Amino acid sequence: MDVVSEYHLDRDDRIVHVSAGFAAFATENGGEQLLNDIVGRSIWQYVSGVHTRSLYADMFEQVRARGREVSLPFRCDSPAVRRYMTLVISPLDGRGLRIVARLDRMEQREPVRLLDPRVPRSGPAIEGCSLCRRMVVPDAGWVSVEQAVARLRLFDEAQMPPITHGVCPACDAEFNQRLAVLRTES
Repeated sequence: MDVVSEYHLDRDDRIVHVSAGFAAFATENGGEQLLNDIVGRSIWQYVSGVHTRSLYADMFEQVRARGREVSLPFRCDSPAVRRYMTLVISPLDGRGLRIVARLDRMEQREPVRLLDPRVPRSGPAIEGCSLCRRMVVPDAGWVSVEQAVARLRLFDEAQMPPITHGVCPACDAEFNQRLAVLRTES
């Protein structure tokens, strides 16, 4: 597994270090705005969705309380690439955290405009899982990004809908299972 990025948080969840890999990955994926004065800011400025924030806050607290590392699978896709990754959260001295994103594998695909941060957005938002990248589609539930584009007939739209971030039931169950294991380990 390749380390894509690493950052450290202090006891108050402020970003105190970012790796060169973090900067390169952000720039390659249209996230240049993340690089401006990110050190010293709260991680919570960059985590969207109430449910997502709650899950990560619980995970951070358990890693700190138990002093044990935890890993979570997640996706970090760009329009033309599916990235299957692992997030490793480890305790640091002083209740800090080390957060490492490792690339497990990549798959090329036809570009999906819905995922392009530079595409104009308007209309009703659709919810996407912040961990697996599935999207909620009315009368279909949680489906892949490609299926969402097809079902919502977004192929020829000049503007894409905004995406809000949540957690799908499958990822919620896995996240909570990992939390439960962490809580029971001594």
